[in-house]
Amino acid sequence: MSGTGAITIRTERLILRKPEVEDFDTYARLMASPRSVGMGGPFDLRAAWGMFCHDVALWQLFGHGALMIDLAESGECVGQVGINHGPLFPEKELGWFVYEGREGRGYATEAALALRDWAF
Repeated sequence: MSGTGAITIRTERLILRKPEVEDFDTYARLMASPRSVGMGGPFDLRAAWGMFCHDVALWQLFGHGALMIDLAESGECVGQVGINHGPLFPEKELGWFVYEGREGRGYATEAALALRDWAF
């Protein structure tokens, strides 16, 4: 299944939107940090860029992928949620992360539930 591009999902507190190149610096810092160990990291800049591009390309190739998590009130990006698939993920996987200092506020849960509901 191929898609045409990322979608936008709105919840009460969040806007889930397609990744933009401006999101990469913060994404790369997370991927280079010890916080990324659960995802196989830390990752160097080249690996982080490849992962970021994978997240974007999934929309065109499979009709789903990653969305950045923005706070509706301020527009601040607090993390990412996505449905992974492809040769590195033999089955679809719903995953997420939030940036340091944004944990414990329910953003990841709210975003994951919204993307799951969209998928079904």
